[in-house]
Amino acid sequence: MEDNVYSKYTDTDLIAMLYSGDHTAFREIYQRYFPVLHIHAYKRISDEEVIKDILQDIFASLWSKREDIDLKHTLSGYLYAAVSYKITNYYLKQKTENRYLDSLQHYLDTPDSVRTDFYVRHKELHQIIESEINALPLAMRRIFIMSRVDLMPHKEIASVLKLSEHTVRTQIKKALRILRQRLPLFTYMILCSEIGYSLKSWSHQDTNTNQSDKYKSTAQQDSIR
Repeated sequence: MEDNVYSKYTDTDLIAMLYSGDHTAFREIYQRYFPVLHIHAYKRISDEEVIKDILQDIFASLWSKREDIDLKHTLSGYLYAAVSYKITNYYLKQKTENRYLDSLQHYLDTPDSVRTDFYVRHKELHQIIESEINALPLAMRRIFIMSRVDLMPHKEIASVLKLSEHTVRTQIKKALRILRQRLPLFTYMILCSEIGYSLKSWSHQDTNTNQSDKYKSTAQQDSIR
């Protein structure tokens, strides 16, 4: 009987109740939107398991982060946008995995002498990149590594370092501008395309140290200009 009452509420009413932790309101949102979101997702992905995982993630996030959600438009718009975002990420991940597998197969098919020469040249290029990144101002370098190597979103970086998102974006832009001026074009292209993967081990040489704690412990020592 109670559920029938909730079905009469508008999305705005349900969101207001969701903020206060109303499980029934959440269940009504789930039942109201899961079918239509499934149809929407199926138009772009025909894998039922993938669609199910995507929708479950979205609704789980809606509940767990309900107090932080800022709906600038409508609930339906928010959910449809979330589905599109998840699907885009899924395809990007698939593309990255396929590119890695193709690269691995190419590597295995390449003669040893050619692989050795490629490895040496590749290592030299990355040593150049690492050297230029290390030459960045300390605070800027930390933000750049958190963004481009640790792949942390701007909002999370700002939270860890107690900075504004605008400051984080500005520092990353400045770092890229400096690196573009210092590095040859080809090397800079490698930096932009591979840094999130190839330099990961370089930035985490101390595997026993939690990176977020390291950033927090030193963040207050640096000032961002």
